[in-house]
Amino acid sequence: MQLQGTNSFKKVGIVFAALIVASAISLTGASAAGNIVPVMTSNTSPAGTASASSEWAFHEAYKAFDHDTSTYYSTSSGSTGYLQYRFGTSKRVTSYRLTTSSQPLANVPKTWTLQGSSNGGSWVVLSSQSNTYSPSSSYYFTLSSTGDYDSYRLVITANNGAYSTSVAELELYE
Repeated sequence: MQLQGTNSFKKVGIVFAALIVASAISLTGASAAGNIVPVMTSNTSPAGTASASSEWAFHEAYKAFDHDTSTYYSTSSGSTGYLQYRFGTSKRVTSYRLTTSSQPLANVPKTWTLQGSSNGGSWVVLSSQSNTYSPSSSYYFTLSSTGDYDSYRLVITANNGAYSTSVAELELYE
């Protein structure tokens, strides 16, 4: 194929740019594929319940389950706390992905456990993590222990020194 003139080059450039954007969208969708938490638009919609030990204004619990890494959940008081999602029916989560927010390193969780419960009162530790994690980064973990639970919570026991702790996304996979 022989291209003639500037308009032909512009058309090829536009098509090429569209292909790049389509590829990026496809990869983004693939990274969230398999996440069994629906795209939450509030703490109770469209299904299940997102909750937390505390919430900073405009950074509610559901923001960690809205499939959007530009938003985030944040504790309103303290460097520790929990972030929870209740399905309402039992699910067997085998892995999870934690995406840290764009907030400074001091706000990033440093140590936590992922726990499961069938009754909201007794919790089983499924994963324990402790490390220095970076802002705006995703970390994938496979559970060493699994079970059928209707509720899962991330219990943050330390951050990197800030007054509050933030999480961009918590994805759960069967």
